[in-house]
Amino acid sequence: ARAPDWDLVGIYENGLMGTLIRDVYDHFLFSHGNKVQQRNRLKELLEETPKEETRKRQNIGRALEKMRNDLNKNPDIPHRPSKYQLVITGVHKVAEFFTWAKDTTGKVVSNWLPAKDRGTAWSEAEKPEGPYLQEMRRSLWRARADKFKGMCEQYWAALRAGTIPEWADHDDDKTADDFRMGVI
Repeated sequence: ARAPDWDLVGIYENGLMGTLIRDVYDHFLFSHGNKVQQRNRLKELLEETPKEETRKRQNIGRALEKMRNDLNKNPDIPHRPSKYQLVITGVHKVAEFFTWAKDTTGKVVSNWLPAKDRGTAWSEAEKPEGPYLQEMRRSLWRARADKFKGMCEQYWAALRAGTIPEWADHDDDKTADDFRMGVI
């Protein structure tokens, strides 16, 4: 109770995007939490019901399917959120999400996105690159370079043999006689 107030030193973009995703999740639970709870209850009930009671299991299965359709096929719910990730269906809804995330005015863009504090905006230009992303880019670059090197070696070996590989075919007779070889 006697501790001094916290001072805001900085907001980092990864944390900010995580906060925005959590806000969408909280908004989803506020709007559709009763359906999610009912779906979870039906799933538990289906697991607890013995397999011998087929009629009861079928009734529970139909109710569960209806609840899943209400959540998954509802055009007002274009996403499946969790605390840490957001799965959005549709390119337009993804663009809508990023427009909302970058907006600094705090206005409500859509009914599936929550109101945001004014001035809170995600910036894709100020993302720090973590070691995982750097290593992934390095490994992709190495794989592309090795593939290109192998293709070049294959191409030159085929030219020395007097033919052109299928993927580099530029003429009909598949010979290297009409290529002009220069010495560098």
